[in-house]
Amino acid sequence: MSIEWHTQDRVPDKKNFEWYLAISIIVIAIIFTSIIFNNVLLAIIIGIGFVALILAHRKGPQDISVSVTNRGIRLNDYIYTFENLESYSIDEDRDILILKSKKFFSLHIIIPIDVSVQKSDLEEILSENLKIEEMHESIFERFMEYLGF
Repeated sequence: MSIEWHTQDRVPDKKNFEWYLAISIIVIAIIFTSIIFNNVLLAIIIGIGFVALILAHRKGPQDISVSVTNRGIRLNDYIYTFENLESYSIDEDRDILILKSKKFFSLHIIIPIDVSVQKSDLEEILSENLKIEEMHESIFERFMEYLGF
């Protein structure tokens, strides 16, 4: 049994000029303050991070092909095998699948679920291979989403 759907890596947002201006002012203030306190390395890191953020947002949301099979979960060309995952949770309110990974640096994997997907079928495949665990997006992730990141 296999379930497939297409989604985007983030919700398309329409950032306006004021959003970019506010972020730019905050970043310039942090860089200026870092230089005043002789922390040039922090200023450089903040500047590079800001440029990366702008470039990522200008590129727009990327399409993701999701496939859930008895072997694992495929996101585009990357496969998360069930051996590398601990548990899962389906957030019905936000239509997201949250996977808990065994890897330290990518502890939670959050995948938007398309409205056409039957959650009962998805849960059937996942429950055969993973344990269900009550999980939610972290406060930090929700805050960053609220700010438009």
